[in-house]
Amino acid sequence: MTRKKRYHKKTYLAPGFTLIEVVLALTLSAVVLSIVYSAMHLSYKTSRKGEARMNRSQHIRTLVDRLVPVIHSAYPLVQQVEEDRVLFFSGKYDSIGLVTADVDKYRPDNSNLPGLRWVRFFVDDQGLNMEESYFFDENVLDDEEAGEVFLVDPAVTDLEFEYYEIKEDDSEGTWLDEWDPDDEDLGKLELPRAIRVYLTMEEEGREIKIPPFTVRIYAYTPVK
Repeated sequence: MTRKKRYHKKTYLAPGFTLIEVVLALTLSAVVLSIVYSAMHLSYKTSRKGEARMNRSQHIRTLVDRLVPVIHSAYPLVQQVEEDRVLFFSGKYDSIGLVTADVDKYRPDNSNLPGLRWVRFFVDDQGLNMEESYFFDENVLDDEEAGEVFLVDPAVTDLEFEYYEIKEDDSEGTWLDEWDPDDEDLGKLELPRAIRVYLTMEEEGREIKIPPFTVRIYAYTPVK
């Protein structure tokens, strides 16, 4: 009887990962992805904040650039109205009206021509407004919107002014809440030496107080 030899082939397992190694790999991948996502999200937020800050700064510069040249170019225009001499200037704590020689470079229309014009800045529910008129009569001093009104900036919610008074015998001046040109104590029909402006604007529900800025008035005394 012939005995057949039996050969047993060795069985080899295919190379692979254990369950623990797979779990560790997935955990490390999740941690790395979380770190990368956090870094990208932080970079995005920083970029957005930087862009918003830059846009806000540009907005403020443009707004200030609309006000400063007009106030700086104030002219002490005095006219005889009936029996009184009237200085065309209205200085209140929340609005200002004056005669200026400035030309608004932000207005492309043809009516914005060189020459003296009456300008008044005030704030209402719409925002910061500018009233403009090329005719000088007592109606413009009554704050009755005697001229054409333009919306300058809808983001402005509050506007305040202070007026700098300095007398000849004083070494230091005084800041006043209002300026009445008819008040003999203020130099008799003279403009203030300087005007300080306070602006508050709203952006995305956030109130922003712009640092106050001062505009010097050079032609504060009427030509005699």
